[in-house]
Amino acid sequence: MICFTKFPRSMRIRATWLVVIFLVLQISYANDLSHAAVLKRAETITGNYLAGAIVLEGEIVPGDAERLLAALLYENHILKDQHIDEIYLRSKGGDVDEAIRIGQIVRRLRLRTNVPVYGGDGEPSDIVYAADKNNVICASACFLIYAAGVDRFGNYLALHRPYVQHVDASRMNDAQYEESEKEVISKVRAYLDYMEIDKFWIGKMLSTNSQNAYVIPWELADDKNYHLMGIVPSIEEVLLSKCDEFNTDCNKRALNEIRKAALDREVNTLIAKHCNGQKEIDTSKAPSQSVDGVELGKAKHSACERDFWGNMSVLANVAPPDKPDLSLFIAGKEKEDRMLAKALQSATQGDIQAQFEAGRMYANKGNIEEAVAWWKKAAERGNTDAELSIGLLLENETNKASEAISWDKRAANEGSQLAKLVLGNKYMSGEGVPQDYVQAYMWFTLCGSKGAQDNLADITPHMTPAQITQARQLARDWKLSK
Repeated sequence: MICFTKFPRSMRIRATWLVVIFLVLQISYANDLSHAAVLKRAETITGNYLAGAIVLEGEIVPGDAERLLAALLYENHILKDQHIDEIYLRSKGGDVDEAIRIGQIVRRLRLRTNVPVYGGDGEPSDIVYAADKNNVICASACFLIYAAGVDRFGNYLALHRPYVQHVDASRMNDAQYEESEKEVISKVRAYLDYMEIDKFWIGKMLSTNSQNAYVIPWELADDKNYHLMGIVPSIEEVLLSKCDEFNTDCNKRALNEIRKAALDREVNTLIAKHCNGQKEIDTSKAPSQSVDGVELGKAKHSACERDFWGNMSVLANVAPPDKPDLSLFIAGKEKEDRMLAKALQSATQGDIQAQFEAGRMYANKGNIEEAVAWWKKAAERGNTDAELSIGLLLENETNKASEAISWDKRAANEGSQLAKLVLGNKYMSGEGVPQDYVQAYMWFTLCGSKGAQDNLADITPHMTPAQITQARQLARDWKLSK
């Protein structure tokens, strides 16, 4: 088997090289991420779901591509006018061949790929919840999936050369190993070139040995000369052919159109194959249906086609055709209650992550009192996600703005980069606090993310030199106090 190593236990510091030590957290109630990637709805740390987005989290192993395709097709089949168009990647890597298969699906279906933003210090900026914090980075083989996005965003990526698994290498002599290594390198190089990854990044990957990792700095990821982020060149030309100029609104409409066309092509091809080449079925005239008040997509009226969608539901490990309310996007009450019960069992025994989980699930149910109670338990033991979650939750409650800010600051003071960005935004806009550009400048400086840097550029023209000097001094003082 050819694979990328799991993210190394340590990396040498040199220029943009970072030392990263991953601790494997065993969470008794969570899915076992060590055996297969987990597919789930994209969810913020405060429990809100992101429409049209899913998360792929955990180790990439054979079979994940088939499950992903089935999940994407089945969810788009179940939900009318709520297609999946974005995939958040949270994985330390895994099997190269499987990652390539997943990447090919991502490109065929015209999906956007997203990873966290990392400014170089502290924690990455990430609004999407990950069950295991060790998976927040997109490392090794995960980069092959990121590369496939027609529109890519984020830079928390760790690159290194693929290699032949040691269990396979033990059966080879040096000449055989060398040839196998060259084959996989050639395969990965050709794949990345097809996905329009600049030779600069391919060179960085292949020049980094398998025991190290090159973590991409923001300034290079954002460099337009290297085409890492944004819409890939070939798709950009497709959009330009549909729009008179590169206009955001027109591009969005055109991209949605080609995504729908890509989805239709995929479905028609697979159904025709499943039905032994029968004539493609026109579903545009099929009647709509609803289950428990939820309007579903067009009803399927062919026995063969119903069988196909049944197979998709099984492969995706999501809802069976007669229970669409249990799909990824329409969470079944029974499933959520079962997950909450497992979280509470561990939370009552003092598991910090389980306490955060319990709070998140209660927040998603609208039970603010229980959510805050469990988050406070986790916060008392230093969980910054819980602290920030309380702040974000309370900011929408009457007469709670001051308390929300105190929780935001508590999380920021304990190292949460996202909390620093949130505070900067609040002081910039005057949301929940008096507008204060000096405070906003300080928090944006401490955060250092791309969003923070953009906001700094926006507020700086409205500040005096004395205010800027004061804000910079406050940022220095804050760092010295830590």
